[in-house]
Amino acid sequence: MGKEWGFLISEMWLLLACAGFIGIFAGWIIWGGRQKALINAQVAAELAENRAEMETFRKQIAAKEAQVAKLKAAAPAKAKAAPQRKKAAPGAKVAVKAKAAPRRKAAAKPAPKAKAKPAPKAKPAPRKARGPAKPIVLKKARRGKADDLKQIKGVGPKLEAAINDLGIYHYDQVAKLSAKEAAWVDENLGGIKGRIARDKWVSQAKGLMNGA
Repeated sequence: MGKEWGFLISEMWLLLACAGFIGIFAGWIIWGGRQKALINAQVAAELAENRAEMETFRKQIAAKEAQVAKLKAAAPAKAKAAPQRKKAAPGAKVAVKAKAAPRRKAAAKPAPKAKAKPAPKAKPAPRKARGPAKPIVLKKARRGKADDLKQIKGVGPKLEAAINDLGIYHYDQVAKLSAKEAAWVDENLGGIKGRIARDKWVSQAKGLMNGA
């Protein structure tokens, strides 16, 4: 009998354990379904709220667009009305000028006469230095060939060499000598003072240039 009771008790505990396990499993399934239902309900509620907010935003945007359209429509009317006001302005200016006409203008004061400054005295021109003047001379004969100055009467080989040393190589240089330049040549040649004018070197050189 004791063994049978022990077996029955063990079977009862086993059945209770199975029943408890089945109950826990069923409860977990039921709880999970409720959680999913709650989550789905929350998601649906959030979606509904978002949709409502979107609708309000759309309504606000539509209202703003309507205001902008009204402002654009009103702008041309103001622009057309502006020129009419400007046209009326000149008349007002004329009226103001007409009222201001009786006022007497103060006599203009005569401008002070500018004192004329005395003109600066012109400086006297520097006096030209009197005496011999150096003629235009050359460093060497043109094209490396000098004229035969011995063709001038009174000029010998030594005098010709001395004249060349002064930079005079050609007939045209002698023909262009002025009185002061001739005096310079006289002084620098030495010992022939007055010979250029006396022997008429200038006229002789001109004749030699012309082939006389």
